[in-house]
Amino acid sequence: MRMGVLLWLLATGGAFLATAGAFLLLANFGTGPGSASDPIPRVPEAAGPALALRFDKDRLGELERRPDQALTFYVENRGDGELREVGLMLDVASEAALDADPRRYEESVEGLAPGERRAVAMRVDLSPPAGTPEARDQREILEARATTPGGVSAVETAVLAP
Repeated sequence: MRMGVLLWLLATGGAFLATAGAFLLLANFGTGPGSASDPIPRVPEAAGPALALRFDKDRLGELERRPDQALTFYVENRGDGELREVGLMLDVASEAALDADPRRYEESVEGLAPGERRAVAMRVDLSPPAGTPEARDQREILEARATTPGGVSAVETAVLAP
């Protein structure tokens, strides 16, 4: 009887291994690369215009929850061609009123040469939105965007503590 159980176990194990091997072989035929397949073409990095946008980190720490403050950020042309016009937009939203329309400020920079970095200052209102008394304890979210008519863009975000 022991011999029968041992033979049954060996036969079952062999059948399992043969079935698993057949499935692996079939799966390899279905997913393996063919001899005529081409690699996925890589997109070369664009050699055209590139923008960088950064907040003045020292000035961010000095901002308060009040109107009429200067906020400075830097826009830089990291490309190899001149950017004739760069549109800058800054959205200021309170964490307490994210569903409300943010305060928006716009500026433009003309003639940014390759490698040139320019400081841009905007007068902003960081006072809490009217009708939201709890906003004094909330953070302000600043999102700056720089775009060119050719579609080049950069985004920078900062969160100010209450």
